[in-house]
Parts: sequence; structure tokens; C-alpha cells
Amino acid sequence: VIRPIQTACGYVRLFPCGILVSGKIPRKIAMLGSGGGGGVQLLADDYPETERIDVVDIDRTVFELAGKYFDYPYPDKAGGVICNHVTDGRRFLTGAANGEYDLIIMDVFTSGGRVPQHLVTEEFFKLASAKISGEGTLTINLIGNINSPDERFLPAVIKTLQKVFRHVYIFPRDLSRCSNVMI
Repeated sequence: VIRPIQTACGYVRLFPCGILVSGKIPRKIAMLGSGGGGGVQLLADDYPETERIDVVDIDRTVFELAGKYFDYPYPDKAGGVICNHVTDGRRFLTGAANGEYDLIIMDVFTSGGRVPQHLVTEEFFKLASAKISGEGTLTINLIGNINSPDERFLPAVIKTLQKVFRHVYIFPRDLSRCSNVMI
């Protein structure tokens, strides 16, 4: 029985926004942070041309729960494009070949809802940039309200990205409230 992938997390539909910018269907994707796995499965279904999606999460339990409750392919299913890796995202990218990925997606949060600091530094963005193919993109999911005078994290990440990447786009454009923001 084939069931369409469903998720209550609508923001995962924005993961491919980098594809819209590049105009290129990704051959290889790295997904840092797995969550319930719905976003990864949507990418696999929506882009059947994709040869491999490397999904990275530092916590094996996240994969196990996604497999148990959300029919996520963990452990890896033979012949599938989704390959799971239990390790830190920065460590994983360090071991990847330069230009290996057409799309890198970051959806990484601690159990307290914070983004690990070592994944939003200029050094990390330079590392990620080196691992992206010439026409590839980096997409980052953050939560915040860029229009709030108290918001410091989101503008700081955007400023850091602008030091490394020529073009930085923000989706959605209406940032009047606290919500998921794709950069």
C-alpha cells in the first residue's frame, strides 16, 4: 500500500526553495537534522531523479522514533535513496567531497529549540559552501521574527551568510510574526 506522505509541519514544503533559486533538480542532497523524516520523504517523492539523500542526525533515537511512528526508512531500506548517518552535521560535511551536494538543507535544533552554535558560524558556512556543487544551494530553516526589535539571532545568521554566499534569499517574505524562515 502506497500512502502519500503527510505532515502537520507545513514548513517542510519550503525545503526545496533552494531548487527554485538554482533551477536545478538535485542529484545528491544532504539533510542535516532528520526530525520525523516527513520532509526527507517528501523530497524523495517529489524529486525521483535524486540519486541519494544523506540524512544526518546526532541522535540515533530520533531516527528510531521516526521509523517507529512515521514509517521513516530506518534502518536504511535496501535500494532506497535515503541513507541515514548518526553523527554531528559539521563532522559529516567535513568528510564529504568538495562539490558533492546539489542541495544541503539544515533543519537542526537541540531539544531546547536552539540551533547549535557551531552550525551557524562563518567557518561552518564556508565548509558547507565548499561541499555544494557549482549550481547548488544551501537552505536553512530557522525560527524567528526578523521584524522584532528583540530579534538578534536571525539577523546575525543572515549577516554571516552574506559574508560567505553571494546571494541570500529569505522565504517567506512576510516575516511579521515568529515563524519558520527559510534562508
